[in-house]
Amino acid sequence: MYHSIHHIRYSVKNVEKFSSFLINQLNFKKYATSKASDCPLRSKTIVLRHADVIFIIDQWKEGAEPCCDNFFCHRNNNYPVNTACDVCLQTSDVEFILQKAKSASPKNSHKETDHIGDKDGIVSYAIIKSPVGNLQHTLIDLTKYGGAFLPGFEVNKSWDPESHPHFMTAVDHIALSLQLEHTDEVVKWYNHCLGFTRMIINTEEDFDAGFVVKEGIHGLRLKAVLGPQQLEEQKVKNKVPEVPKFVFCEALKQDKRSQIEHFLFMHQGEGIQHIAFSTNNIVDAISNFKASGLQCVLPPDDYYAEQFPQNQIENLDYTVETLKANSILLESNHGEAESGSDWCELNFGVSRLEDQVQHMNKTNWFIMQAFTTPVFEEKTLFFEIIQRFQTISGFGAGNIGALWRAVQKELFNK
Repeated sequence: MYHSIHHIRYSVKNVEKFSSFLINQLNFKKYATSKASDCPLRSKTIVLRHADVIFIIDQWKEGAEPCCDNFFCHRNNNYPVNTACDVCLQTSDVEFILQKAKSASPKNSHKETDHIGDKDGIVSYAIIKSPVGNLQHTLIDLTKYGGAFLPGFEVNKSWDPESHPHFMTAVDHIALSLQLEHTDEVVKWYNHCLGFTRMIINTEEDFDAGFVVKEGIHGLRLKAVLGPQQLEEQKVKNKVPEVPKFVFCEALKQDKRSQIEHFLFMHQGEGIQHIAFSTNNIVDAISNFKASGLQCVLPPDDYYAEQFPQNQIENLDYTVETLKANSILLESNHGEAESGSDWCELNFGVSRLEDQVQHMNKTNWFIMQAFTTPVFEEKTLFFEIIQRFQTISGFGAGNIGALWRAVQKELFNK
């Protein structure tokens, strides 16, 4: 079994405004449009793309119900606030996963396996409702489809991937905000239905409790899962395979000044808190995006003075000033092992958590991250840009703590 993220779908109240933000500040391009249709729900749908990141942006519609045979009309675009509502997974096991989801959550509304096609072939699909708020997963099997995108859409004739500068490459991970004490149930669901396995977040993580960030009486708890993949097809030396990863976040307690509780209130329930994009050069990416007007969360004032020795930055050919100017967080590890070809295999979630910790401690790796301010008026969803070297798993403890403090300040101290 394998999965990859095919696209992410949004339901927003102003398609043009959100699309303009993505195009002007994150260098997305118009990729495809809906074919002529009498369906009123598809009239304003826009498909944007940046490298392998594809977004379908739908117009919110109160009380919207499926009204035609196209599977994009079997959708939940009537959520009361702006939201990322569907993470579409390309897989070879649509029916198997559907039956797993039905057995795990029989009361949820799932859509049975169906087929849709055009001159380029047939797509098999189903829709499963996740246990997380309004999130659903459309499952698609493209093994019998040779088209550029999906039935019901036309790729823009002007689309030329080589002519667009790619500052990002793919979706690295997706973080979701959950209700108190809901994480373990969600982790079990993703394992049972989709074959996702626990992924270590940081070497300081408690295997049962997860990774905890705490300051005073406030804080949050995180656990992460990693999707299954065909390892040999994906493993390339010193290249990070794009494997679906989900990070689940919950508050440590009921706390009105918790950013998780703030999200749950403003989003009116659980959902996608942030989406992270991988990049091969985070300094180039952020400097270009900021030049286009992108606003990034500023790390705490003491971060660059306390977080890492100067020689760690110099080894990466950067200066503190460069990182600070671009609001970039850095975490690295200098292990005893030489860079080797086995780093990837032990990061695939196929090993025990203890083995993952040992491997992270022994391996030379670094992670660089930057975070945007919220992109919706509800101050819910934000984006992350992340560059990894020799690790597909993990997030620096210092980076997580710095982000948490920065977001707390952004939300509650202004």
